[in-house]
Amino acid sequence: MSYLIGVAGLLLLVFIHELGHFVVAKAVGARATKFYVGFPPAVVKFRRGDTEYGLGAIPLGGYVRIPGMSRPQPSDLYRVVDAADEARLRRPDDDDDNLTAAVQAVSVALGRGPAEARGVIGAARAALERDRDLLVDRTFRQAAKDLDRITDDVDVTAYWTLAPWKQIAISVAGPAANVVAAIVILAALFVAGTPVARDTGLVAGVTVGSPAAAAGIRAGDHVVAIGTHAVADSVGIGRWIQASHGTPVVVTVKRAGARLTLPAVAAGYQPAGRRYVVGISLRMEQVGTVQESPFAATGHALQESWRYVRESGVAITQVFTPHGRENLQGPIGIVASSAGAVDQGYYVAELAAISLALALANMLPVLPLDGGHVFWTLVGVVRGGRPVPRSILERVALVGIAVFALLAIIMANQDIGRLMAP
Repeated sequence: MSYLIGVAGLLLLVFIHELGHFVVAKAVGARATKFYVGFPPAVVKFRRGDTEYGLGAIPLGGYVRIPGMSRPQPSDLYRVVDAADEARLRRPDDDDDNLTAAVQAVSVALGRGPAEARGVIGAARAALERDRDLLVDRTFRQAAKDLDRITDDVDVTAYWTLAPWKQIAISVAGPAANVVAAIVILAALFVAGTPVARDTGLVAGVTVGSPAAAAGIRAGDHVVAIGTHAVADSVGIGRWIQASHGTPVVVTVKRAGARLTLPAVAAGYQPAGRRYVVGISLRMEQVGTVQESPFAATGHALQESWRYVRESGVAITQVFTPHGRENLQGPIGIVASSAGAVDQGYYVAELAAISLALALANMLPVLPLDGGHVFWTLVGVVRGGRPVPRSILERVALVGIAVFALLAIIMANQDIGRLMAP
């Protein structure tokens, strides 16, 4: 059940993200022909107006299709050209070849400027329909699909025709929706009340095979001294473990009312956290809750969100370092950590953190992410309103896809390693 809640929460955040794109696109006059949560094949889908809504079978993301995200060009007609060639081979001698001429007219128009294709593409679609019996079904369907897509892409509402500020608004809307969602979630949590915990200094658990287990520390022990230093809570315990730098130190505990001095324990170094650990977790005891007014809760939520953004910015700069790789999580890892948060009672806060992470990741200035679209739109503005050639954008997008493919492999490796760890 915890894992199902984790998947549902992730899909909810994806829905919020895509809803942001969808609502703003409609608001600035663009069309949205598809709105999907999850990737195809569709489990459920229906159409309202000119938009197809669907729930995909692969719960790893979602998308809103806004026609014209890139300027159409003659090369987009290659499958329609193939259809015209196939029809010509089967055409009776006394039958006029309107399809080839119509496709050539669209190609010339696209070369002069996508807007000029609006007046001729309908004739190409009609000619293709007329030659349907001359084509293999698959050829016809592919050509028809391409012509329908290009028809959308040259429409006056296409993304590339919009003013730069409208393009940027659409791209930013998804991440912005996730940021707002995180703030709302955290504010609601602070209004409802956050638990106040007391640090007990009691050992909640001992990792099997750890230095603590070798020294004989047990769950329920009350740690009272590290070496010659008295400690009362996790802060003191952690401080003197770090200060040992792996040198063996004697641990003193209280067990069943008796004070015991255990064998010396040498803390092991944990590269991921850049700290020394002995392999114990400490018990926190809830002693009450703190509730805040809606105004105070909103301010607190903004502070927590900004803190997360700052910390994540540092983490992003370290993503290709050994320490940074340790902190990477893919969809599997996110769901697993969410399930753990559900079991331990802090899932609401975890959901807000995931929402912020989605926003930050999508605003990286790399195509095909939202931040990449914003960046290259601004480059076009700097160029005096001349958009960056599509050929350049396609090359840049290929680099971005390659980088994300590498990150996906690293994240999958990390996720599987965590799941398989004892």
